Amino acid sequence: MAYQIIDITRPIAEGMVVWPGDPDVAIDELSSLARGDNNNVSAIYMSMHTGTHVDVPLHFIAGGKDTAEVDLNRFIGRAKVFDIGMHKVISADVLDGLCIGSNDIVLFKTMNGRLWDMPAFEPDFVYLSEDAAWWLIRKGIKAVGIDYLSVEGFHHEGAPVHHILLNHEVGIIEGLDLRAVESGVYYLICLPLKIVKGNGSPVRAVLLCDTEGQERNI
Repeated sequence: MAYQIIDITRPIAEGMVVWPGDPDVAIDELSSLARGDNNNVSAIYMSMHTGTHVDVPLHFIAGGKDTAEVDLNRFIGRAKVFDIGMHKVISADVLDGLCIGSNDIVLFKTMNGRLWDMPAFEPDFVYLSEDAAWWLIRKGIKAVGIDYLSVEGFHHEGAPVHHILLNHEVGIIEGLDLRAVESGVYYLICLPLKIVKGNGSPVRAVLLCDTEGQERNI
C-alpha cells in the first residue's frame, strides 16, 4: 500500500503558546559552529505538556504509569477524525450517532483550530464534557485527542475529565493541528518519549492516509 503522511504536530519554538503556569520554551546554544565550535549542540527547557503532547496516568494519579511504562498501543492504530463543527462543548449528545467503537482512537477537529493563530493562550476553547468522557469509556476507545492544549475546560476544578480517562488508561493526546485534515479513518502514529517519571511527553503525531483508494469514510 502507498500512504500519504499528514503531520498533525505543532512545531516547538520559543515564543509558542503554552498552558498558563507552564514555562516558556527556551532553547539555549551550548556549542555553535558560528562561534567556532566543532558542532552545534543545544539544550531545551519546557514543560512535558508543551505543544502536541500526550498525558499519561502519572499526570493526575499518584503511582500511575509514567511515559516509560505506558502502553504504546494506546497511541498507534486506527484513528477516526470527527469534525464537530460549531459545538463549543463536546458532550455525550454530540457523540451520539457517531461511529465510534472498541479500540478506536478518536480525534476531534473543532473550532479550536483558529486559536493557533492567536499570539496568547485562549481560555475559551472547545473541550470534552464529563458525560462525553464516560460515553467514550463505555465504547472502549484506546485514546482521545483534541486540537488545543487540553481535553478539559480551562476552569474545571479537579480535572474530572482527565481523571475519568486516565483512571481507565485511555490515552490523551492534546495540542493537535487538524486544520488540514478531513473527517475520516486514518492510521495514527503518536509516540511519547521514554521518560522515567514522565507525566507527559511531546510527540510527533502523524496520520497515514491510504492513497490507493481505500474507503476512508466514517
